[in-house]
Amino acid sequence: MCQMTRFIELCSSEVHDANMLANLLEKKVDDIGKDKVVQVVTDNGANFKAAGKLLMERIPTIFWSPCAAHCLDLMLEEIGNLEAFKKHIARARRVTTFIYRHGRILHAMREKTGGADLVRPTATRFATSFTLKSLYKHKDPFKVFFVSEKWVGNKLAKNKSW
Repeated sequence: MCQMTRFIELCSSEVHDANMLANLLEKKVDDIGKDKVVQVVTDNGANFKAAGKLLMERIPTIFWSPCAAHCLDLMLEEIGNLEAFKKHIARARRVTTFIYRHGRILHAMREKTGGADLVRPTATRFATSFTLKSLYKHKDPFKVFFVSEKWVGNKLAKNKSW
């Protein structure tokens, strides 16, 4: 039995509605071979859910499921919007953005953390939880850094805008 995973990027200038997506997925399945495809995993958007259902109706031997990572991403986003976490996440973003915008501060932070980098907030929502985890993991070196002469003597330490 040959097991293989293929990642197929759906690039099209057409509107990505359920029928169009189902047609594109079905064509890819036909290209690969219906007897070789057992599962299709997609984004968790409503259009992909509907396309997955259409695909399973058209090809009964195929199972469709939403991407688990995308589902987790959506859950983390919801958790991050809860009042209990919102303020902490905003602070973590400000701290990491500040550190990465200032080369000397970044260099000093890396010295204290043994060269470790923080995971920075990015366009993907996943970064939020990893930023918090990374800040927590390095909390002791951060405490040492923020009382060190490199920080206290730096004019940025007196800047209240960050």
